[in-house]
Amino acid sequence: MRWIAPTHQPYGPQSGHKTNGRKIELASDGTLQWNRDQSSIDLHRFLTNENCVIVPVVGNYMRPSGLLPNGWAIVDKSRKPKLGEVVAIQVDGGLIIRKVRKRNNDYYLMADDPSEPPFKVSEYDEVHVFGVVTVAINFINRNDQ
Repeated sequence: MRWIAPTHQPYGPQSGHKTNGRKIELASDGTLQWNRDQSSIDLHRFLTNENCVIVPVVGNYMRPSGLLPNGWAIVDKSRKPKLGEVVAIQVDGGLIIRKVRKRNNDYYLMADDPSEPPFKVSEYDEVHVFGVVTVAINFINRNDQ
């Protein structure tokens, strides 16, 4: 295996990345530096607002959308979902994460996994949209899972 040394690459508005006014750069030692002064970033403020909650991700149902088992989803309870968005929905007391689809005036909760059948929402189901999933948090190289 060949070692490839990290290069100094800008990461910011000029490269199409959203940075909320901060410039992120890759240092020669491979670490990320904010604004060259290595100031810290408040991930809570950067990724959430006062209407957000964090919920665990269970199962492989939404893997292509970036939600992996044993990870977490940040859900914005104040956002109104649009068709096709990933949402957290309370169905008969349980919380599931799915995409909302509409077919012939019927609403369906769809998993990314094609082997998981769509759930047709009927008028008898107790359904409450909990919020829109805005961030996926997944663990890499973690031994305690």
